[in-house]
Amino acid sequence: MREEKSKTGIVILALILVIVVLLGVIAYTFYVKPSIDGYVVKKQIEAKDVVLNSILLQLQQQGFVKITDQEGNSIVLAPVQQNTEAAK
Repeated sequence: MREEKSKTGIVILALILVIVVLLGVIAYTFYVKPSIDGYVVKKQIEAKDVVLNSILLQLQQQGFVKITDQEGNSIVLAPVQQNTEAAK
């Protein structure tokens, strides 16, 4: 009889452990991960805005912007004034 109580206690403990693990997975899936993803997206948007504002400021100050990638390829950005009469 004592052995049956011991086995029952182990089964109950195992079930409680499974429930706690499942609750942890659910909490991570529905609360923690979306919070982290939202934070990452927010920071990416902020970084995009900083880069864009930096490019626009340099364009206003120097009249052009030269962007070079890691391989050494370059792009030069310069403002273009469209002549509406020539377009017609």
